Amino acid sequence: MQLTSLMLDYLGVARSVIEKGHIVVPAWRIETVEGTYLVLTHFHDDQPKERERLVKLVARFMAWKMATSFVLAAQTWLEPLRKGGEALIVVGLSRNERFGVAQRIVRDEGLQFGPVQWLMPAQLDEAYFRLLPQASTTLTHTEVAELDFIFGPGGELEADKLD
Repeated sequence: MQLTSLMLDYLGVARSVIEKGHIVVPAWRIETVEGTYLVLTHFHDDQPKERERLVKLVARFMAWKMATSFVLAAQTWLEPLRKGGEALIVVGLSRNERFGVAQRIVRDEGLQFGPVQWLMPAQLDEAYFRLLPQASTTLTHTEVAELDFIFGPGGELEADKLD
């Protein structure tokens, strides 16, 4: 399936989650040489260090599994201090493709969603582009054991294999 199609599918799932009255947990669909994994990263907006730690762990997981692409769906605020309103954002990256899509969540008179807006690579945080592993990434045996514990069955960030 094309990266953009996956992104739109994930945006639809995120809208459904919001419509059911829930919060969208950041969900990573990671394509690897072994197959496809789903990783959910639960964190609170008021804990930026925890979010940073989880994103670093996901990046290490992608290096470990030799990820070739990922799609991330999340609920976010458009500007700091929550002045820009809520939105859903989906980022899709591969070695050759960089896409982003956003959709505003409007809660003025009931729940509505704004138009889907495709984002240019320059509108995306540069940090997303550094998450995919580089060809020369190496991990120690200790790092692999730690990642296996964190992302394995029952781990803090249990990775579900979708294939």
